[in-house]
Amino acid sequence: MTVINTFVPSRDDELKIDISESVRMLEEYRDGWCLAQRTDAEDAPQGVVPR
Repeated sequence: MTVINTFVPSRDDELKIDISESVRMLEEYRDGWCLAQRTDAEDAPQGVVPR
């Protein structure tokens, strides 16, 4: 997926993402959040972001 809004985390389990960055959605939650991982490396950081 391509990020369309910047997200700045406020908690340790959240992932900072920027516009145009590519991320892989690993899991989607019912509350509008999802677990995402950057796609730039296999061991790239992951964390929760708003869907």
